[in-house]
Amino acid sequence: MDNKGAEHRLFHLLGKRERWGLTLWGWIVTVLVALAAWLVCVPNIHGFLAIDCSVRGQVLVVEGWIPDYSIPTAVSEFEKNGPVR
Repeated sequence: MDNKGAEHRLFHLLGKRERWGLTLWGWIVTVLVALAAWLVCVPNIHGFLAIDCSVRGQVLVVEGWIPDYSIPTAVSEFEKNGPVR
């Protein structure tokens, strides 16, 4: 049987081709770079994500994911700083 048509099977929907992939050293370097990025970013992320900078205004904006028991704290913080008049 001739194997000439083996590269294109199933009405030319499947094909065989060469591809590039990571070697063992490539995976080791990739994992080490990802681990280094993780170790640098994770300890410093809190300062980036938890910015607390009050701005005086006429409107109090409270995010919807906070629990109900923290709403009075947000209101007292708003009243303490006072709205802009």
